Amino acid sequence: MKLYNSIYLGIVIQNNDPEKRGRVKVYIPNISANVYDKWMQDKLNKKFKFPGSNIDSDLTPIMQDLKKILPWADISSPLFSENASGRFNNYNLNASISDSNFKSNTISPSSTAPGEGFEKSSTRLNDAFDGGNKVTNNANPYSYMYKPNVYSNKAKGSFGIPSVGSHVYVFFREGNPLFPVLQGASFGTSDWKGIYDNEVDYPGKYENYDASSTEEDVNVDNYRNKYVLNQKGGVFEIVNTDLNEKLKLTHYSGSFKEFNNQTNIELASKNDQKLVLNDQFNTVQGNKNEYTGKNLDTIITRDNYRKVGTLNKEYFQKWKDVVSVIQNNKQLFEIRRATNNNITDSDGNVIIRRNSTDQKREGSFRTYPVTDGTDQYTSIAGGAISSPSYSGTNTDNITLTTPAQGSLAAANPSIAQWVADSNNNWGPGGEGKSLATEGGSWNTETEKDNIQTIIENNLKNLTETELELGLGGSEIIEVTKHKLETIGVVMNDFGSIRMDAIGKLTPSDISISNTATYLNKKGTPLIEYVHTQDLPGGNYTLNVCNRYNVMVGAGGLHMKSYGPVDISGSITNIAGEQVNIGSDNEINIDADVVNISGEILRLRNKNQRQVLVDSSLGVNKNVVIGGGLYVEGETYLQHVTAPREYQETELTKCSLKTDATFQATGDWESSNGAQITLTIKASDNDVVSEHSHAFANLPLTLTNTNATTRSNARSSDILGDARDPLTIRSNGKK
Repeated sequence: MKLYNSIYLGIVIQNNDPEKRGRVKVYIPNISANVYDKWMQDKLNKKFKFPGSNIDSDLTPIMQDLKKILPWADISSPLFSENASGRFNNYNLNASISDSNFKSNTISPSSTAPGEGFEKSSTRLNDAFDGGNKVTNNANPYSYMYKPNVYSNKAKGSFGIPSVGSHVYVFFREGNPLFPVLQGASFGTSDWKGIYDNEVDYPGKYENYDASSTEEDVNVDNYRNKYVLNQKGGVFEIVNTDLNEKLKLTHYSGSFKEFNNQTNIELASKNDQKLVLNDQFNTVQGNKNEYTGKNLDTIITRDNYRKVGTLNKEYFQKWKDVVSVIQNNKQLFEIRRATNNNITDSDGNVIIRRNSTDQKREGSFRTYPVTDGTDQYTSIAGGAISSPSYSGTNTDNITLTTPAQGSLAAANPSIAQWVADSNNNWGPGGEGKSLATEGGSWNTETEKDNIQTIIENNLKNLTETELELGLGGSEIIEVTKHKLETIGVVMNDFGSIRMDAIGKLTPSDISISNTATYLNKKGTPLIEYVHTQDLPGGNYTLNVCNRYNVMVGAGGLHMKSYGPVDISGSITNIAGEQVNIGSDNEINIDADVVNISGEILRLRNKNQRQVLVDSSLGVNKNVVIGGGLYVEGETYLQHVTAPREYQETELTKCSLKTDATFQATGDWESSNGAQITLTIKASDNDVVSEHSHAFANLPLTLTNTNATTRSNARSSDILGDARDPLTIRSNGKK
């Protein structure tokens, strides 16, 4: 048998090895051309590059005959690290095909690589967007495509079967033509030009021109080279050209991953999905930019942490300590009028900072206005009250009684009666001093003049500290349309109060019976706080350490809670073109001083009943009453202006049996200010006939008893209570 010990060029005509051993049949014209008589009957040269009747290939007519007689050729695969069908452990002299780790596990041939478990349908992997989770907004149709190809416990190496029409180099094992072996592939001119479609990466003058060449070409300085592994499913490309080094993996669809000198590039022509079974760490030392063309759906089954800025509390506290010196000075009054009113805990730590820690009171209170003769009170008649006196009763209240209006007050201005404590000590400053610092004589706060010096002394430290804070630390969110945040899964609608609709008696009005006038009370709601159990989730906490600004458009701001709402601040302002405060049950306003002012000030009971003032009422100016006035106690008037009404006395009859003397004593003006005596002489049995007198008086109606007066007041509806009592519920509401 003739031996063939050279390497020959052939073409693959069959690759479906029935034994699935990767073998192919190769036609080598140099060896087997003369076998086919029919093919050689015509004397024309035979040409072929690739089989196919549509391309006039001379090989096509004989391919079926070739397949019948040609032997199957093995493929000589390249050497890639592991190429064995198993592993040998020289320590215990055991062989195994196991891909498990550690020598002890190699004893069991069934041991596999961990990834093999993910190949099984029973343990198939899926991501969180499989459509079964109602939390997701978008379902992933490829959620179950996380199936690896592990080839566990299989032979190692490079496996590939050349396609029909491939040009290959063949040698024969021991020269025997019955045992061909494929050694490599051969490509033609067009094949190479298809891969190297430009000269950028094709070897050039760098490797092929010597120093004696006079030709100037920039390519002399650039090494050019690339390796391409091209298959139908994708391309693996390594570019080795100077300054253009590149690693690129491209899929049939156009998706690719590229690593070059400037950047890493990735394109997903369709969906892009990734499943991480454990932790993922992504560190970006520069800027990170992310753009989503449609919706962004993020699902976190545990906690979400977002940290912005350096988060170095030490530097921020250092900055605060520097600025606090400046702020403490700014909090001082311009004058030393106040003591330190800061609220502290049991350890002396300031809880609420009402004043600067350097705040002092130095100076004196002004004399109390009614004792110093400067700010004189004026009587109703217009006369000044001068030289006031005061009498001592053990009370801190000060009561002013003005003189009567009219000629008497004008002729003799009365002295106001002032009531003070037994020592006449008003105010913190001592006798006769004001109760307030207003108008006092206080020393100027000289420390305020040092603020510029304080700023200059701390400017360097402040600048250095601000550098330590680092750049950034802000989070800026811009939402074109809507933003909806839901904190928690279910709403906590537990009862936060307990209510008794008629749980407490509340003064409601002044009522009149036939026997007395009394403070009436009605049953009103009693509402108490109830501790509510927190749900496992649903808390939303904002700790804004400096300033919180919210700007809302004309759609309005709506806040609602199933529980209490607390709003507090050092100064709390609520303003609007109209401010409405309402409650189904009760509104409470409490403060040391309550000021209410307006161009129109109106109090109205919505049921047209009384407006109760549950304390004494003082009115600095006038009172106008459109209806009646009922007073249970004494009425004190300095003067009355009223329409004249002529009234008639009761009929009387007088009998003068003896001399009668009438005396008139009082603060009457006379020549000597003495008593005036009038004596009338009468005879026995002189009788004045029954008669009456007409006289001018205030319009009034007199009753015989207090009960009659109260009854008349009730019948006149002075209480504003003329309603059907059956329409009034126990809580006072219709």
